[in-house]
Amino acid sequence: CGFATLCPNGSLCDPFQSCPPLLWQNDDMQCSSNGFFSSERNDTVICLRNGSSIPASIPYDKHERVPCRLTGTLSPSIRNLSSLEVISLGFNGFSGAIPKEISEIKSLKTIDLRGNFFSGHIPTEIGKITNLEVLNLAFNAFEGEIPPELSSFKSLRVFDLSGNLLSGKIPSFIGDFAALESLRLSYNQLDGIIPEEIARNCGRLRNLHLEGNFLFGRIPFTLGNCTELRSLTFASNFLSAPIPSELGKLWRLENLDVSRNSLGGDIPPELGNCTKLSLLILTNLIDIESCINRTMVDPVDGYTSKDKGEFNYFTGVVPDSISSLPYLKVFWAPRAGFLADFPSHWGECLNLEVLNLGENSLSGSIPMELSKCKRLIYLDISFNSLEGNIPGQLPVHCMVVLNARGNFLSGNVRFPSDSNDCQSSDLLRSYRHNVSVNTIYSYFSTLYHGSVVTNLSVGLIPRALLVIHDLSQNNFTGSLPAPFLGLSLRARKPSYGFFLSKNQFHGSIPNYLFNICDPLKEYSVSLSYNLLQGPLLVESMLECHSLKHFEASSN
Repeated sequence: CGFATLCPNGSLCDPFQSCPPLLWQNDDMQCSSNGFFSSERNDTVICLRNGSSIPASIPYDKHERVPCRLTGTLSPSIRNLSSLEVISLGFNGFSGAIPKEISEIKSLKTIDLRGNFFSGHIPTEIGKITNLEVLNLAFNAFEGEIPPELSSFKSLRVFDLSGNLLSGKIPSFIGDFAALESLRLSYNQLDGIIPEEIARNCGRLRNLHLEGNFLFGRIPFTLGNCTELRSLTFASNFLSAPIPSELGKLWRLENLDVSRNSLGGDIPPELGNCTKLSLLILTNLIDIESCINRTMVDPVDGYTSKDKGEFNYFTGVVPDSISSLPYLKVFWAPRAGFLADFPSHWGECLNLEVLNLGENSLSGSIPMELSKCKRLIYLDISFNSLEGNIPGQLPVHCMVVLNARGNFLSGNVRFPSDSNDCQSSDLLRSYRHNVSVNTIYSYFSTLYHGSVVTNLSVGLIPRALLVIHDLSQNNFTGSLPAPFLGLSLRARKPSYGFFLSKNQFHGSIPNYLFNICDPLKEYSVSLSYNLLQGPLLVESMLECHSLKHFEASSN
């Protein structure tokens, strides 16, 4: 919607007026003296010389409900904007090459062209804009190597080339950018090692994202000198060797993702010194790119298992210093190679909401100390060798996922009656409202969708929040338990899966199994391969209008 071009006066305009006039006006936007303004609603605008303004990112045509965005190419005449300080045209439909004439605008401090269709090589001439502070070319189609001419930047704070087709090595001159705060080179075709020089002048570096490339070798131990780091991601590369203990010096670190590499050895207990750590991803079995198309799982015979590139295999145990981190919110380490007993030290556990230790070789019982984790909404301990019962004080009524499938758990399954006292979950609230507040909420949405919606949702179409409680393939006995779905989750009208197959439950199928139907969008139950007997409650099932899948074979 709209063809962006440079008008005779050197301003960006929409000559065909293809966007409704209403969308080109916004009372809370006013032009600043440097020709750029971002409103409180983050509507990036470029201001015309006469003081009017047009949005450079239009999300939707409110009249037609279709995407409305600027398209076209950038003309070499852009050099005429000689006093421009900021060019921000993100998330539009621009294509073609960046004109080299852009380098003639010596006043430029920000070039933000992310989320378009620009292609070709990154112009070497951009390196002539030595006072540039922000260069964001993410999510376009640039190819070739990162030009060495960019080494002339003196004040660069943000360097984002992620989501392109760039190849070659990570240039060591990046280590000379003393003002750099954010470096994102994710999802390209970069290869070689991560240069140690990258940490040469990293005193201000807060974000380093290198995931989704072809990098190999070790994680540089010199990164331990970058003590301002908040977010560090190396996922989906070919990195090997142990995680360097020097990362334990990053006491401000909040997010660390080293998954989908070939790392090994023990997890360094020094990571416990990263006391601000909120998100720790050690392994990840989810292929994010293809998770939408993955095969659904049979609720009785088990999950469809496909290796999607996770080759990290750690030895030893989860260090107590990590499991007891005070701000840890997401700990994700399925099939990580952990041995010995289930971790028993969880500190005060005031913030832990997501714990995935599935498909390891953990033994022993589930520690009572885990019951202190009152905010826990996602617990995956599937396919280990755990014994004993599930602690009765775990907040199972509040969990969107309880996956204990494939262990040796036993005893009667009984939990206290739901008192609707679930602790508030920031992650669950952000997922329900489709809000991405920061990295950790984006991670939760991706991990939740990839591991639950596509791998556990047999018979369920996730039109709403999907809740899964799976105790299949254990040695539980006694009568069938009532569904664990608590009042606070029922109020959200979720789709619900309750899987109890391949245990030793006996007795008849109780009516209370169908007492929760009314608020549910969809309901799926699996009771196969138990010792159940007696009549099938057809009338109760008929009244359960949300029941979409009921399996009770081999009883």
